Amino acid sequence: MSFSFLVPAFLAGLLALAIPVIVHLSRRQTKDPIHFPSLMFLRNVTQKTESRRQIHRWPLFLVRCLAILLLVLAFSRPFVNWTSAAASAPLTGSREVVVLVDRSFSMGAGDRWQRAQQAASEAIDGLRTGDRGTVVLFDSNAEAATESTIDRNVLKSAVQSAEPSTRTTRYAPALRYAARILSSSPLPRHEIVVVSDFQRSGWDADGGEAASLRLPAGTVLTPVPVADTAAVSNVSISGAEFERSTAAGRERVDIVGRLTSSGEVTAPVSVRLEVGGRPVASGIAEFSGGTASVTFPPLTLPIDGDTRATLRVGEDALAVDNEFNFVLSSDQRVGVLIINGPGAEEGSFFIERALAIGDSPGFRAEVRRSNEVRSVDLTSNPVIVLNQASIPAGELGERLRQHVERGGGVVMILGDNSLGQWEGVLPSVGNAVDRSSGGGVAVGYIDTGHPVFETFAGPRNGDFGTARVYRYRPLPNGTFPRVLARYGDGGTALAEAPVGEGRVLVWSSTMDGQWNDLSLQPVFLPFLHQLAKYAAGYTPPRSWLTAGDPFDAAASVRANETYSLAITPSGEQVSLEQGVPLSLDEIGFYELRDPGTAGSSLAFAVNVDPVEANLTPFDPAEMASAVQMAAEGGAVSGGIGELTLADREREQSGWWYLIIAVFLLLIGETLFSNRGAGTAISAAWDRVRNRAGGNGNKSSSGLKAS
Repeated sequence: MSFSFLVPAFLAGLLALAIPVIVHLSRRQTKDPIHFPSLMFLRNVTQKTESRRQIHRWPLFLVRCLAILLLVLAFSRPFVNWTSAAASAPLTGSREVVVLVDRSFSMGAGDRWQRAQQAASEAIDGLRTGDRGTVVLFDSNAEAATESTIDRNVLKSAVQSAEPSTRTTRYAPALRYAARILSSSPLPRHEIVVVSDFQRSGWDADGGEAASLRLPAGTVLTPVPVADTAAVSNVSISGAEFERSTAAGRERVDIVGRLTSSGEVTAPVSVRLEVGGRPVASGIAEFSGGTASVTFPPLTLPIDGDTRATLRVGEDALAVDNEFNFVLSSDQRVGVLIINGPGAEEGSFFIERALAIGDSPGFRAEVRRSNEVRSVDLTSNPVIVLNQASIPAGELGERLRQHVERGGGVVMILGDNSLGQWEGVLPSVGNAVDRSSGGGVAVGYIDTGHPVFETFAGPRNGDFGTARVYRYRPLPNGTFPRVLARYGDGGTALAEAPVGEGRVLVWSSTMDGQWNDLSLQPVFLPFLHQLAKYAAGYTPPRSWLTAGDPFDAAASVRANETYSLAITPSGEQVSLEQGVPLSLDEIGFYELRDPGTAGSSLAFAVNVDPVEANLTPFDPAEMASAVQMAAEGGAVSGGIGELTLADREREQSGWWYLIIAVFLLLIGETLFSNRGAGTAISAAWDRVRNRAGGNGNKSSSGLKAS
């Protein structure tokens, strides 16, 4: 044991002890003069005076010196450094043992889980009288199954009642949890027992995070591997791809399943496609290099509702990844309503034909004349295209504004017709600018950072400069928050204005081949598709989610839909509170419902993470070595580790007590100096000193009244 300082340089502050000495020695005693009318009544007497300056108020002086001394020591951060034989030899006494049990879904392979339960029980049986233990179950997170206890039956019961989860493996959270338990334990000996299959993917996922952990000094790390020594063959379905098409007004989807294998697969693997729980097709997967794929015949989707489907392979070492669930929406096409103004039918032809070619997503286009539009047409289509049509007025105009504010989109193609005004969005627009005499102008600038044009950002992805624009309507400068494209003469080609949760995009020319030749250029098709997708606020739907991911219902449902109840694959009903994510811990199909609306529901699928399906292990010595290599700290497998000086000082925190002592001394110093207590004590001190001999005095003459 030795007494050390974390910041010894602050000890130079002890020079400040000279301050009280200087203050006390420079103190001068003041006397009030007494005026006499005459000296005839005074007689000459001998008066004793001091020949040199001395410290009179010793108690006050010592208090001030002690306050400065303690303050300097507090800044130097003192601590007791327990070293020597006590740190180099194993400690004796009771142990605090944390048993970390891996419950990731890879532990369900073969008899690994049974082995893990047996190994954990044996570690618990090894507890002796006075030892305490804690069982911590971990996968991607860590959770204590018990509190620290001496009752071995409680610990073993927690192990026997646990089951593998559907989540992946992470070792760093478990080791960090164990470090917190051991750091708060008063017992002298610390031990961590890690029961796991030591899966390589889980260790790599930590990214070396375990090496930065700090475990208490003397912690013993004992790994207990439970994986088979022989290679285990496991086939898992890692994902699926979908390609949609339309035939006879019905949507069809081609499904391609993706498979991976851990270990050698020598024979073809049969894969079955189930829809609604019933087999509808099967295929054969031929593995090459650990991967395979299988394609199924096109599946025709119903007109309404969602389709729940599952890909399934036969039984093998790990059953939980032998199925893959997904949900297919019946119709993911984006509805586009094209409203034609007078004489704009030719422009709508180009637009309609371009949208009909689209896929991923597809588009469902409807065409109406401006005098044929009904309110229901606006609510059933996410995108409204005003093709040289005036802005609707009255009730229809109000419905259009509400449609945009709730998340819909409007694309305005100006042309030469009278447009009217949209307050706060589009003011009156001037007459057309004619550039035909000079051969037209090109689109000289596009904002490739915007979703409409991001597909044209790379080389050889389309050149807008080849299109020529002969006429366009001038848009007032400063009207739109964002200009997405400009002509070569500086005029605005495409601009955007947000309205509520939706958006309005204005194209200042036409799309009929008369004011420009854009519809004849290769960029026209992808440009129109991106324009419609952005106006609709389209995001590709996810056909499945991964177990363990948080699910926010408010951010995942369709527009204008709310759900207050979730039904898990096991049938449990979970209330969806505002802002509280739904934990996805089961494999299968979840369903969101609104009890107040009949037939309102939304289904989604959950699968295990395919990364965990790779059963390749790593050497447990890597974990012990990584923890041991942490800078001057951590645990040593079967040995004793050391904490850093900063860690030791942080655990003791003696400087806080010194600061408190300084505070109390300063309060006492104030009382001594301001209330006379110091003077009285100092006077008593002087009387004692004078009785001892009164050294340092000499006589001098003086006057005394007679």
